[in-house]
Amino acid sequence: MHRFIRNSQVLIIDDEKDIRALLKEVFEGEGAEVELAETGSDGFEKMMNSHFDIVLLDLRMPKMDGFEAIRAIRQVDPLIPIMIITGYATQENIKKCFELGANDYFSKPFDLQQIVRRAEELIKDRLESDKV
Repeated sequence: MHRFIRNSQVLIIDDEKDIRALLKEVFEGEGAEVELAETGSDGFEKMMNSHFDIVLLDLRMPKMDGFEAIRAIRQVDPLIPIMIITGYATQENIKKCFELGANDYFSKPFDLQQIVRRAEELIKDRLESDKV
């Protein structure tokens, strides 16, 4: 089990129900508490009302897309780790995500263990930077 994921608060924002369910199952299996949102605006609303240790975010969604969501999330929490998980992995999209403040970027289909490992690293880094 990944010790930094255990008891962490994970927000998954994706309009694909199957992806949300899969990621929720994997992270809860690691001991995390998971909140789900179907749109960027729903996810942002959850961010305003709760604390999260990491956000997993799709790019293409209705109402508020991933780019808009990154901007909004960074206004509320400039340091929270944001991992992009998308089926639209163009060089332009990747560059834009990093410019807006995303911490990492994964293309669908993705390797679940790679996602969990990277989330673990990002949560650990955030916790260590908070101690300084």
